[in-house]
Amino acid sequence: SELRLAHGLCPGGRIALLDTENGSASLYADRFTFDVMDMHAPFTVQKFLAAMDAAVKAGYDCLIIDSISAEWQELLAEKEMLDARGGNSFTNWASITKKHEDFKKAFVQAPIHIIVAMRSKQEYVLQTNDKGKQAPVKVGMGAVQREGFEYECSVVFDIDMAHHAKASKDRTSLFGEDLFLITEETGAQLREWLMKGGTPEPEPDP
Repeated sequence: SELRLAHGLCPGGRIALLDTENGSASLYADRFTFDVMDMHAPFTVQKFLAAMDAAVKAGYDCLIIDSISAEWQELLAEKEMLDARGGNSFTNWASITKKHEDFKKAFVQAPIHIIVAMRSKQEYVLQTNDKGKQAPVKVGMGAVQREGFEYECSVVFDIDMAHHAKASKDRTSLFGEDLFLITEETGAQLREWLMKGGTPEPEPDP
């Protein structure tokens, strides 16, 4: 889905894929044209920043990162280590939050298209049952990433086990409520929407 989306978004363009999933991206090398970089643990923020910077400097049109859940899981592991050493558990978040903000800033400000994948998990909320007691209730799939990351994205697709996608966030208003399979045409729709915005005027010198 990521590769088909990227080829529709950047037809004829150069596509890079940063793979944190033990080389799984290379299984698609016979079907798509792209360059891959395998990342191995530890999945530090600095590695992600270096990869994004390298993709930009190398002139790629689109970078796929599969997955950015590895970044957040690494930060959570760092937080556990800080807590184990002592100190205030709340204030130990300061350095972790700074690293994550650096990651988000690089993602948002990158001058190329970036498509990211996030692992999913079952989410639960506590609700009062018919006996008046609090009980966990399934509410759907949640991303393995810091809460709120979807706000940094233009479009977010939730994808089920049958590869059907549904937009849970959509700045483009292109995709509605229907389930669909992501194809090159999906990327082409996004490209057309982006082109309608025109080229921004350069900022004047101060």
